[in-house]
Amino acid sequence: MRTSIAAAGWFSLLVFHALLPAGEPRSRILLNPQFDPDAARIALFEGIESGALDAKMMPRDEQGGAVFVQNLTDQALTVEMPDAFVGVQVLPQLNLQLPLNGSDLFSGNQQQNQQAGQNQPVGGGTSRNQNNSSANDPFPTFFSVPPERTARIEYASVCLEHGAVSPRRGNVYRLVRVEEFTTDPRLAALLTKVARREGKASALQAAAWHLANDMNWDDLQALQFRHVNAPDSPWFAESTLRSARSIVKLIDADLAGAQTPTDKDSIPALAAEPSVKLRRSGP
Repeated sequence: MRTSIAAAGWFSLLVFHALLPAGEPRSRILLNPQFDPDAARIALFEGIESGALDAKMMPRDEQGGAVFVQNLTDQALTVEMPDAFVGVQVLPQLNLQLPLNGSDLFSGNQQQNQQAGQNQPVGGGTSRNQNNSSANDPFPTFFSVPPERTARIEYASVCLEHGAVSPRRGNVYRLVRVEEFTTDPRLAALLTKVARREGKASALQAAAWHLANDMNWDDLQALQFRHVNAPDSPWFAESTLRSARSIVKLIDADLAGAQTPTDKDSIPALAAEPSVKLRRSGP
């Protein structure tokens, strides 16, 4: 397993190198980004929207892959990763494996996605857990990137459109905010759990299809792997579906509790720190 994951990591590097502009040094990718306390801090999506950062997802499979975050400025930046994010396949001319015709990135029409070759969206993140911010962890919540350098960060994910084409090596995805993909707070909470590895991957996947695709538990229990020379086998074991139900129940309980007023609601919020003005590199 470690060998296959390592091989997938090197494959994602090769794919990313193929996307770099001609003449761009390949050695500028950081495989183990450290934390620089003197670097200006910036949230991932704020950096992307302001032009300070660029980011791409390169799946290993439906359960995870690597995010490449590039610092486009001439100063070091500490990138703060969101609790979770969604990845959608980029325009077909940037895909290195499938000759796609393109489609609406957020189309909920499964048939259209399959006809166009659009691989299904995935959701998850890079945060192993709430208390982990070690720079040596492959799933950090924040990390620093020197000027004009690129950091490679591992992420965990689940599929968000049952029946659509699964992501595979060689695909390139872009990151979008969870709230741009769904308005369901239950699904948003689940993707945070996926990012933090709070549960077995199979149970988190079952919960994701239950919430994202309106599949009830009977639908999930009926899913079968089709075999040519052997009897069909269930996609999810009964124990896996029990775990998935427990995950969803816990999310419901947490959300219900969050809506209950407490004394903390009367405490005024701290003033936000002033934003850092970033200076782009180059002319």
